[in-house]
Amino acid sequence: MRDSWHRTVSYKKKIRGFILDDQVQHKQATVQREVDLEKKVNNIVGFNLLRGHYMIFAKEINKLMKKYKEGTLIAEIAIKEQKWATRGLDESILNQIENLFSDFIFKFDEGRFNLCRFG
Repeated sequence: MRDSWHRTVSYKKKIRGFILDDQVQHKQATVQREVDLEKKVNNIVGFNLLRGHYMIFAKEINKLMKKYKEGTLIAEIAIKEQKWATRGLDESILNQIENLFSDFIFKFDEGRFNLCRFG
């Protein structure tokens, strides 16, 4: 546990609004990223009854990109893509959604690594 001086300083920052302002700004940035992602997915999918499922897939990839790197990320994305393809989503649209994420990663393809750019 922190000593009383640290707790007092932290409490005074809360009272002045510094911590709350930072939290609000962080939340606004997060919401804006989600809105931008939703617009991009809607542009790819268009009017489709399964649009919500494609959005969930995009959010899952976004979450995976924060959690994993390189080879593990590729494997996890492939698992998610297979999951949603078996549920009836179009694989070409799933691939277009994957391409929204603009990081360089190595994609494992039939036993060899290929440099692939999503985005």
